[in-house]
Amino acid sequence: DLGKLKDAELSYQKAIEIKPDYAEAHYNLGNTLTNLGKLKDANLSYLKAIEIKPDYAEAHYNLGNTLTDLGKLKDAELSYRKAIEIKPNFAKAHSNLGNILREIGKLDQALLCLEAAIDIDQKLASALEGIGRVLLKKGNHSDAIIKLREANGSIGFNPKKSSIIIY
Repeated sequence: DLGKLKDAELSYQKAIEIKPDYAEAHYNLGNTLTNLGKLKDANLSYLKAIEIKPDYAEAHYNLGNTLTDLGKLKDAELSYRKAIEIKPNFAKAHSNLGNILREIGKLDQALLCLEAAIDIDQKLASALEGIGRVLLKKGNHSDAIIKLREANGSIGFNPKKSSIIIY
């Protein structure tokens, strides 16, 4: 609800006024701003949280998410890599890094990251789907279908158009 998000935004801003070095307040403000669609402001909050607490893996991760949403894929890649450096078993960071690498055409590296995510969390849908999409780009349609089905449930393949439909 928009009203509750705006109230939360004001509450976190007030907490930051009282205690400017409270990394979690900056982080939570970033989350609230993201939910309000204020991605650039959210980035500033995540950066402030990271400045206060450089080993804040979740802040690096969420910064990567907002940078991705803003189309800043190279910067997002660096944020995800930092989150993984701090917290090596951060499956979602491995998955998101893999999906960024897929988007920029680094398919082999993407596959390694996505597989690392699956090694940590075998049911992580974003990683399973990412592997499927990498395999599609590599032309391995049969294995891609298996991974996409595993991630999303029902899918279909139209061989005439070489397209996959996820239901």
